[in-house]
Amino acid sequence: MAYFKSGDTVEKNSRKWACNLPSSIHTKRRDLPRVDCLTSFTRLPQKRHILGRYHMLLDEDKLKATRLQRICQELSDLWGKFSFPTLSQQAINARLTKLILLYEKNQRRPKKDFLNGMQSIFDITKVDGVWLCREDRALYYKQVESGGKVGYTTHKPAPQSSIHPSKRQRHAPISNEQFANTSYMESESGALDDNVSSETGDSSDESSNMESDSGTLGDNISSETEDSSDEPEPVTRKKSSATYQATKLVSCQNLSTNKASKVCASIAEEGVILPTPTQSGVWRGVIRLAEKKKDEIKSLLTQEKDYCLHFDGKRLVKQEYQVLCLKSAARDIRLGVVRCKSGSSKDIYDALEKVIDEYDAWSSIKMIICDTTSVNTGRLNGVVARI
Repeated sequence: MAYFKSGDTVEKNSRKWACNLPSSIHTKRRDLPRVDCLTSFTRLPQKRHILGRYHMLLDEDKLKATRLQRICQELSDLWGKFSFPTLSQQAINARLTKLILLYEKNQRRPKKDFLNGMQSIFDITKVDGVWLCREDRALYYKQVESGGKVGYTTHKPAPQSSIHPSKRQRHAPISNEQFANTSYMESESGALDDNVSSETGDSSDESSNMESDSGTLGDNISSETEDSSDEPEPVTRKKSSATYQATKLVSCQNLSTNKASKVCASIAEEGVILPTPTQSGVWRGVIRLAEKKKDEIKSLLTQEKDYCLHFDGKRLVKQEYQVLCLKSAARDIRLGVVRCKSGSSKDIYDALEKVIDEYDAWSSIKMIICDTTSVNTGRLNGVVARI
């Protein structure tokens, strides 16, 4: 006979289970403030603010991953309002998870060190990133040194001279007052030239009057130039640096693009006149060099027709690779290394055919050299028979 509980027992158990559910009311601590939203902050938040927001979200969502995701998004929006460069979302999530784990561990075994560290700032700033202006960096260091108690964000625009050159406008806009001043200067200078040409034979009194007029005009021009000097000058885009030497280091000395860029920068610091391109610039230079080399090989194959095709396979980490090269009595041309879908003769032939079609080298091949495996030398479906 089945055991049935009465309605009163079921209701009593449901109330007990509801009381045992996690809630921010039961998990509330006096050392945690009530934080409704992190985006409304005007200073960098402390660790206790993050934990307070974490417990406030417990009423809305019981899932821990969802709460961490919401806090992560609010922190990203807050740092965007500050105009501070931030870490990646993965790094922010990792720091949040570590803080929550330390807090839960401290709840079981309280320590004074953790409680003292609650007043420190929860920082997700990428200090080595790109800052928009010097004022943002000064605001960041001021808040870090004071623990988030000094300094706050405003909506006041930064001056043009403090903004990073890559973020400035290419040409500074000309106001209507500047345009009127320049037109007035041009008209006055034209009138002055006419007076000088017409009054060359007049008396000394008239010449002295003309000199006084020109002196006042020169004062006006100098004052206007001083006012215009306060305006920011148009910023020109930085010219791209040459990558020939860096690409030679990559192609001849077997250096990576990052190391080649660092080598050029270190040599330039010693006083040697040498371009210092970035890693991305060296990479683009290597790509251009490879395309140029490919065109040279194509033109060479159209002139010379007696080549021998060598190909050999190697299996690395459960993946089949084939090495192709063309040899003649005069030179050795390495076409490349291709990755095959499998080690079957069909997949190997498809990979070889793609490379040979790319260089248009079918008419230049007079002989084939390969291993005498069944995949290569099969009578019907071997790679040689397919070629």
